[in-house]
Amino acid sequence: IEDPFGLPKKKSKLIVSRPGVTQVIDFPVQNTGEVDGTIYLDDDGENRPMAGVELQLLNDNAEIVETTRSANDGFYLFTMVKPGHYTVDIPKLGGGRQRDFLVDPSAPIEIDARGSIISDLVFLVRTRTAIALKRELEMRRQLDEELALRVDSLERIPRRVPRRSDPNVGTVVSE
Repeated sequence: IEDPFGLPKKKSKLIVSRPGVTQVIDFPVQNTGEVDGTIYLDDDGENRPMAGVELQLLNDNAEIVETTRSANDGFYLFTMVKPGHYTVDIPKLGGGRQRDFLVDPSAPIEIDARGSIISDLVFLVRTRTAIALKRELEMRRQLDEELALRVDSLERIPRRVPRRSDPNVGTVVSE
């Protein structure tokens, strides 16, 4: 098969050969695609690659079609994916309790009959600590904006500067 993405539609075919006889064989081939991406951990505001995470490719019926693990740099790859609709799932995360992590669900993936290549599908895994920290930072940013608006409005109000006497000169000076 010339096309590296071609996959035989049938798993195997039994052929019994005989000397001096030729036989024509047709192999129906189906185009396939690939799905790849990277998985990162957002624990402290920086995205760090997650290694060794199991990812599953699920079909429309939520059945596991293929399973893979992320590499040291967080990269993962599903190969020889038949045409259809899929999602990528992360069933469990190593290095912690599952309830400590939140993962955005995968967008639907479609491999068309020509064999699509879906690339750069990124997962950002967030810890609940990081989410709480981001909420706190967002609240602080909002408070800073409100404070800046209040200071700005105070600067527009004309000020009365108290007058005082300069003991050295004996005259009244305004500040």
